[in-house]
Amino acid sequence: MELKKIHGIVFKYLISLFVFDILILFIFNSTFDRVFAYIPYYRLSVILFTFIFFTPIFLVKSQKFKLRKVKNEDYVVIMWCLFTFIEFMHGVVVGNPKLYLIADFIYIIFGGYIYIMLSNLISNNKDTEFSLVNFAKWLILIFILFYFINKSFSENYYFILLSLGYIFLIKKKYWLSAFVLIPFLIQIKDSNRALLICFVTVVIFYFIYKIGLYLKKQDRIFIFTFLFFFLVFFSQELLSILFEIVPKGSGLHFRIKQVLDIFNNGIDFNNPQHISIAQRIVEAKVVVSLWLNNIVSFLFGCGLGGVIDGKLFIDPSVTKTALMGSKSIHNIHLLPFALIHKYGLLGLIIFFMLVIDLLNSFRNILKKNQNIIFIFWNLVFILIFVYSLPAASFLWASPLFWISLSMKRKVIYKKPV
Repeated sequence: MELKKIHGIVFKYLISLFVFDILILFIFNSTFDRVFAYIPYYRLSVILFTFIFFTPIFLVKSQKFKLRKVKNEDYVVIMWCLFTFIEFMHGVVVGNPKLYLIADFIYIIFGGYIYIMLSNLISNNKDTEFSLVNFAKWLILIFILFYFINKSFSENYYFILLSLGYIFLIKKKYWLSAFVLIPFLIQIKDSNRALLICFVTVVIFYFIYKIGLYLKKQDRIFIFTFLFFFLVFFSQELLSILFEIVPKGSGLHFRIKQVLDIFNNGIDFNNPQHISIAQRIVEAKVVVSLWLNNIVSFLFGCGLGGVIDGKLFIDPSVTKTALMGSKSIHNIHLLPFALIHKYGLLGLIIFFMLVIDLLNSFRNILKKNQNIIFIFWNLVFILIFVYSLPAASFLWASPLFWISLSMKRKVIYKKPV
């Protein structure tokens, strides 16, 4: 496996980030008893690392900011940052906890900083298919070198591997695709629910791509409609088959059993095995109740740093790991409700803007004759969004989300005239 120097600034950052991730996660896993307890410190560490990595490059290679036509991604970032300033003032006025208030503000403003500076720096992406192949080799090397130090890697690492796996499949580099998917497949039996959905998303995209090669549009619509109804009506039977196949006692086995129980008996709020799903439903109800409380909360939510009394919740993993105690729960899991809680109606606007951008990314991936790097970054964005639907704070706390927004701008893939 011949390794060559990585030239792209973002690929260099990701290689450095993944090595940093492994080392810092090893330290945190050795220090903390619960994974959820160290997540805020881990996110802060990643932000600091990202700032230290990029800022000198932005300063050295700084260019004059050029006025350009505002695109979909620009609207998302500009409006989100604007709403964040409004909600910061709102949070100050209502007296939200300063720690959460400042953290929420930093996540968004730092993300906007990375997006704007990277967008200004990269006006023409010159990465090629060879760049992805070389990048993939470096990722495989990282896995080989560090797997026995820390057997699990960050979600960002898996998003990149899944996206590379898809790219190599459609480019018929099957062996390379298999190699980059090995790290994900090794941990799939203990994977969380959101990461499994990301894997299924990639499989669906590849299936649609293969169908599109051989069938006309009308035939594709018929097959997709048939498969949709087949999955809806026979999903329980398919899950039952998977339940018998996957290793007993694994995380995946538990997840399937959990879903089958809910199919058969509905959600039991007193059943410990249903508690993670039940908690999300309880959170959504509490958020809606607070949102509709008065006209100010309807328009602006609870503001940045807004908290909810943990006595309203049922999951001890949520109440016992809150930084400021069980009476000040800050994390809302489901993405639309997390945005509504912080921003109110403004948060709903942000969510719909993200959904529009998501649909554009779907179209960009499925459209023929697209730049392969463009497809890669659109898929990375989709996987991060899908993963964040049940784990909202991951979206804005992940630098990779803001980087993918910048790197999937179609204008940087146009050939010079």
